[in-house]
Amino acid sequence: MAMGSLSMESASIFPIVEVDLNIKQRSLMGVRVPYVQMQLKPSPLPYGFLDTTSDLDTAIQKLSESLEALFRLAELEASIYRILDELRRTQQRVNALEYLLIPRYEQFIKTIELTLEEREREEFVRAKKIKAMLERRQRR
Repeated sequence: MAMGSLSMESASIFPIVEVDLNIKQRSLMGVRVPYVQMQLKPSPLPYGFLDTTSDLDTAIQKLSESLEALFRLAELEASIYRILDELRRTQQRVNALEYLLIPRYEQFIKTIELTLEEREREEFVRAKKIKAMLERRQRR
């Protein structure tokens, strides 16, 4: 028995599944991602069996099953975007360290090493001069 467009329209007006959603946050590798808890509550069918075919019942059942998969997909997509965003921020920090801060501190270390070596040489020269002066005084 084929369903007419009017009987199909009247059968599809009312909701057939009530969805109770509870969206929470959880931490995944330090990133806050959504966690969807859902409960599907089937509503009584709003149509009579006389005017509809079993294909409509099968379609409604598959729609209910696909709703759960759709919510899981949305949860995964949101999680992926948040992890991707955090990955980008982490990559920016790594680049800042690798290309800005570490080379700057390496240059500071070289400058300090050169300054300390120069002071060491100056101190060595000073010590030699003092030693030479003391030897001259002792000879007199």
